[in-house]
Amino acid sequence: TSDLVVCDGTAVDVIAPPYTKLTRTLGSGYNDPVSVSLSSDNKFAFVTDVGKNAVDVIDYASGKIVQTINKKQGLKTPAWAVDGPNAVY
Repeated sequence: TSDLVVCDGTAVDVIAPPYTKLTRTLGSGYNDPVSVSLSSDNKFAFVTDVGKNAVDVIDYASGKIVQTINKKQGLKTPAWAVDGPNAVY
């Protein structure tokens, strides 16, 4: 995808080319989303919300949250998330 995906206050915005207006949002209910990354196949977005100490896994096509990972799964203060194929070593 060539969309621009931006953490914007309490939302995650998607702006499609030619980048002149907001196209849609991903997920909902954010407190302080600080990072977003896309899986290498563009199927999922990973949004880190430091206000909730959680990472949402979002179906990129629909924009819906498919899973939230938080303290129940062992996270303490996540700041960034990326899938394995996108990791930089």
